[in-house]
Amino acid sequence: MVDVVIADVPHGTRSVWTGGADTGTTEPLWLLLEALNPVLAPTAVVAIASDRAQRPRHEAYLRRDWFQVGKRRIELLSPVSGSG
Repeated sequence: MVDVVIADVPHGTRSVWTGGADTGTTEPLWLLLEALNPVLAPTAVVAIASDRAQRPRHEAYLRRDWFQVGKRRIELLSPVSGSG
């Protein structure tokens, strides 16, 4: 089981998301969180660094906190109890 995940997701004009399964959503952050969920420990912390336009949202996670570093917003998430 994974206890900590730190991800700085693509942003800007020189980097883009690619790939992904046909899951009915085009939201790459949702797909990232969906893929991580089965391997996370129940007490895991997931830190996602993104620009303001991207917000990590997934029904299997709770946002615990957030802070700003320059133009990047870091959100700290944890799996909802029993879903990891």
